Amino acid sequence: MTMSETVLVNAATVLAGASTAVIPYTMAVPPTVDFRVACDQTHTVKFYVAAATFSNVLNSSNLSSETRAGVASTVGTDGNVYEVSALGYPYIACVVTNDSASPAVITVTVGYRVVAEAPVNLFSVAEARAFDKGQLSDAVDFPSATIILKEAEIREWLERVCAVNFIPTAYIDELHDGDGTSGLMLDWPLPSTPIAGATRIGATWTALTADELSALQFYETGLAVRDGSYWPRGCQNVRLSYTAGYDDVPLLIKRAALLACVFELQPSNLSAATSEYDAEGMRASYSIGDGYNGNWHVIPEVRRAIRLYSRNGGGIA
Repeated sequence: MTMSETVLVNAATVLAGASTAVIPYTMAVPPTVDFRVACDQTHTVKFYVAAATFSNVLNSSNLSSETRAGVASTVGTDGNVYEVSALGYPYIACVVTNDSASPAVITVTVGYRVVAEAPVNLFSVAEARAFDKGQLSDAVDFPSATIILKEAEIREWLERVCAVNFIPTAYIDELHDGDGTSGLMLDWPLPSTPIAGATRIGATWTALTADELSALQFYETGLAVRDGSYWPRGCQNVRLSYTAGYDDVPLLIKRAALLACVFELQPSNLSAATSEYDAEGMRASYSIGDGYNGNWHVIPEVRRAIRLYSRNGGGIA
């Protein structure tokens, strides 16, 4: 099943021995994409990637390991699905060749499967490439896959440091101790949507009804209150699933994440422990981001954003 598909070749008639046009697809995240190919004749499917948009396969790299030759007709089906990794390149194309002696009707679509759909991020690959002076714009030196992994690392770090999710995040079957009152403190602040819940007496779990779920009152602090009822007293006897976090990434956090990404991905000949250096008469010094006393990063703007949005202490979050 696909979220949505983009049609690259729409029921085109391709003569015997001929190939479809080269139509590059701009990769987003994740780095794996699904192509769906339908052809009513025997055919060959090849994939090409490139660092810049292209219309000729001579200007691209063939993913030879992904080539499928002598593929039988897909008449009566929705076509064959090929899950292909673009290897960090920003552009990929699927070229289908008609191997038969008769004209072929070929359709090529591209789209991400639900299971491969990228999570919401603090920033996109395109935003990282365009940020500041475009230091990460070169897709060869900084493949999309590298930026994607760095964003995930920075996101996890910021959320742990600040004790809050900066994108909507689902928590499933979080366990708590009921204390006989109507209020219960969740593990994460800014809860927004209850997904499911259950309480346990002895060994028997009883799921919360739809009405009980809709009656739950969530507070910004993470407090979950049962309106008109209570959480039964017990040990690990309350199970809740919910979504928490900011609906939209705060702009200061987005900027801090982009600053950290550009800073950390660019190569440097300075030691990570360097606190000052002298270059042609210009002396520069900076603090080391060791995590002590709120000194989370070498970049002041990043530290400022963390202090403003941290829920481990004072802030505006």
